[in-house]
Amino acid sequence: WMFEFPELVNSKGQFTGFDIVIGHPPYINLEKIKDAAKVYGDLIQNKIDVPVYSTFCKGGDIYTLFVERAYALVGKNGIVSYIMPNKWMTTDYGKGLRKFFLEKGIDKIIDFGDYQVFPNVTTYTCIFSKYGKENRNEIKIANVDESEKLINAVYENFPQNYLSEKAWIVSSIAENRLIARLEGDCATLGSTIGDDFYYGIKCGCVSAFLIDKEKRDGLVNEHPSAAELLKPMIKGDGQ
Repeated sequence: WMFEFPELVNSKGQFTGFDIVIGHPPYINLEKIKDAAKVYGDLIQNKIDVPVYSTFCKGGDIYTLFVERAYALVGKNGIVSYIMPNKWMTTDYGKGLRKFFLEKGIDKIIDFGDYQVFPNVTTYTCIFSKYGKENRNEIKIANVDESEKLINAVYENFPQNYLSEKAWIVSSIAENRLIARLEGDCATLGSTIGDDFYYGIKCGCVSAFLIDKEKRDGLVNEHPSAAELLKPMIKGDGQ
């Protein structure tokens, strides 16, 4: 950055940061780029061992690392804002990013829920914004199910102490309180069997179970009873 943008370095040679970092980071499962991803999770030796990226999770997605990098590149009064998947709010791999946001601060979230922002692909997205380095310990959260409502989005103020490294329920404060009460009163799967649960049962050869209409019609012609077993499905083209 010092060579490409010399104006970002002050008279003492210190990097002062960008005024704004905005973008649409890539969505790539880190397990698909194992060799490169290993570097992000490697430890740095300075008194204590710390990973290059605190948000790194080997089963996670690279967009979480882009968030952490943006916070490092923005200046004291700068702005960070990304449109990206909202999966980090509830998935296990998003735990590191949730912790990061609670420590560094996050000012606004617009969650689109099931609304498809991008045409022709199936993605579940959100927009987050951070203004300056201060952690205000409160997040303005809006749930928008149509793009036309974006300008008139109604925000609800979430105190950060309502949230933790556990899954974030951002539909409303009332639902957040309900989930917290249920977790406190009821036994969860995690508390029953520990943290060692993953995908559950998965088929070993997807191509044997997902077939096109031509193949389906051919199988039904050969064996009419197959019509009862082969069901149509919708498959998204997004990541």
